[in-house]
Amino acid sequence: MKRLFHYFQATFLAEGLLSFLRLSLLWGGLGWLLATSGIGQYFTSTLYAHDLQRSAHWAQERSNISQPLLILIDDTAYATFFQGRSPVSRSQMRALLQTVAEHTPATTRVVLDIDLSPSPSASEGQEELDAFLQRQPQRWVLPASQTGLAEATERERVWRSRLCQAGVGFGLPYVPTEFGYPVVTHQYVNSLAHAASAVQLPCADPSSPMVRTAMPLQGAALQAGLTLPFGGDLAQLAAALDAMEPSAVVIGGAWGQSDVLGTPFGERYGVQVHAAAIAGHMDGEKLASSWVELVVIWVFVSLLSTLRGFLYERVDSMDGHPIASLPGHAFFKQTGGPVVFLISMFLLIMGFSELLAVLHAYTGYWISTASVASFSICTILLTWDMGRIQPVHYPNFAAAWDDVVVRPVKSDVLSLHHAVLRIGGRPANWGRCEPGFSLTRLQALREGGLALASLLSQTALPLSSLVFGLME
Repeated sequence: MKRLFHYFQATFLAEGLLSFLRLSLLWGGLGWLLATSGIGQYFTSTLYAHDLQRSAHWAQERSNISQPLLILIDDTAYATFFQGRSPVSRSQMRALLQTVAEHTPATTRVVLDIDLSPSPSASEGQEELDAFLQRQPQRWVLPASQTGLAEATERERVWRSRLCQAGVGFGLPYVPTEFGYPVVTHQYVNSLAHAASAVQLPCADPSSPMVRTAMPLQGAALQAGLTLPFGGDLAQLAAALDAMEPSAVVIGGAWGQSDVLGTPFGERYGVQVHAAAIAGHMDGEKLASSWVELVVIWVFVSLLSTLRGFLYERVDSMDGHPIASLPGHAFFKQTGGPVVFLISMFLLIMGFSELLAVLHAYTGYWISTASVASFSICTILLTWDMGRIQPVHYPNFAAAWDDVVVRPVKSDVLSLHHAVLRIGGRPANWGRCEPGFSLTRLQALREGGLALASLLSQTALPLSSLVFGLME
């Protein structure tokens, strides 16, 4: 065990130096292509969905999970309570909201994902509804939507401004999407979920540019949140609210198929996505920083490299033995071994992903599998050539630092120095001892340019890009 620890310690240092201080230009180019290509973005989005599913699975074991109460107005309530009218009756909506207000604590914030802006087709009861909202303005967050028609847009703007001045909050009812699915890590600034979590309720402007902010969804809430279907019976609703005493309530429609989104748990209404984002904030969901992801990647790749080193010790123990030359063993070393290596690495990545899901479920701290998997796969394919390249074991930090960083950088700098000397007409031998070895000025110019390119592409540019990316 002690030997394994020392092996890992040296490998951790070596892999960190090799992977983060002396990346190649090929590494950087591949990373950029993966990050900007549709395939790379879809891969990342898929792993985010997998993370959310697994964390929701493990979160079922928790008893102290925080979620808002989601009141879903179903088809029955829409057809009977609201008489199947759209926009919904303002008088009926006031009756619903009054029931919620009277049977929840005064501090309960209520978020609506139903448009209540003035409309000529639903003008009856609008003034009474607005007056009701202004009695306890800090409780309500309404959707800031717009129809697109100039006259209606101005009417909605004046209405929002009046209620905002009274203290009623407004949030954007839109959900950021990628590849047709909701983004599970971010919401829009001043979205309904973002507004609901604000101390000072915002007055969102739907015509302003939409900017994303980190606000992860809670997988457990998106899978099966604290939901109360509303079928039109206010008395039944009041009794349920009295028993629950929720700290936050989200109200939205679950009729028809006009606001349905695909999620890792199947189709969900838009209001359920908003509720999951609010649940994430209530439960302390947080995305890991780039620095934390970097350290986690470093640790995991070092573990892979350590296991790889011990594996190759076993494989290389056959070298020199007559059995190693037999066709079956030769095939395994050249072809079968890399396949087994790739399968093993895949299983290890998925196992590590499960550990991160457990951490996410119990702490709310989300370290993305996408970053770990992407970097590990690139390391396996490029640096290790699917396991064919022999691992290098360094006894200590000094040896790793000297071999991975100092010597290559020193070699590039000395070659560049000698090239400058030769171009200037002075003798330079580049450390070669062969009699008569020399370069022409043109050859020295070419060597100096290539040495500079090596220094920049393998040390300066990758390191500065890494620092810049982390700082951003």
